[in-house]
Amino acid sequence: MVIRVKQRIGSSIPGYVFKQAPFKFDPVPFGTESERLNERIFDADIQLDSLNTYTENPKIPVVYCVSGSPSDSKALYFAAYLAELHYKANKFSKINWCPIYGGFKNELLDSSPSLSLLILSNLAANSTAVKLEKARDLLVHYSSIPRIVVVAGEDPVSFMTTKLHMPIHAMAYFSENLIKTRMEVI
Repeated sequence: MVIRVKQRIGSSIPGYVFKQAPFKFDPVPFGTESERLNERIFDADIQLDSLNTYTENPKIPVVYCVSGSPSDSKALYFAAYLAELHYKANKFSKINWCPIYGGFKNELLDSSPSLSLLILSNLAANSTAVKLEKARDLLVHYSSIPRIVVVAGEDPVSFMTTKLHMPIHAMAYFSENLIKTRMEVI
């Protein structure tokens, strides 16, 4: 399956997302990267099932974590694809793409607009505690709608469980270096 975003959904999706070219979605198994977690391998079928379940009902209130390592460019584009699926299912959708910035101001919590999809980006394995707290607050506040979390530098399970301490219902992981190699000199 090729991930291709055919239409831009309003002005909520940042232009830099579309610098990524369409790509083939061919997930591979991945292992948790956090030292705090027991090492576990997640099969590629989990990622395919996540996409199939979301495609069938893009209005279900899940946390869909999409991550990339070392770059999040494919993850950002994939999130735009998920937003397009949501938009097609509900033409009157209100999608908000929210890059999380440092600082204590959190406009989405202050104004509490009515949304049908929330996408959080600009998060990484080394994000500050303030950014992580903001993201967690938004995920809890908008728990009745689908939420997509885009992450750079870490697998989705490690990030959601050790950084945000939140459940993860669906996932996709785009890693450019899936196999760690070890060389011993004798």
